[in-house]
Amino acid sequence: SDVYKRQAGRRLAFADAVLLPGGGDVSPALYGEEVASDAVYDVHPVQDAFDLAVARWALDAGVPLLAVCRGMQIVNVALGGTLEQDMAGAHW
Repeated sequence: SDVYKRQAGRRLAFADAVLLPGGGDVSPALYGEEVASDAVYDVHPVQDAFDLAVARWALDAGVPLLAVCRGMQIVNVALGGTLEQDMAGAHW
């Protein structure tokens, strides 16, 4: 939400850049889906909300953003994208 984004901006105003690291899965509800796989794990709504707020703030403010694994998924969702909940088998 905009409130979380403003709070993130106030907390990170000192930062020259932001790192969004890896972690558990992003809640499918945040990209308009229901959980469709038993492979979805370690979903934390509070962490999702904070990470999305940080990503949106950094993107809007033009602050450099390094997103790793889950962090890249957060950026994708922040920009309106969706995710594949389970990539069973080889996927290279």
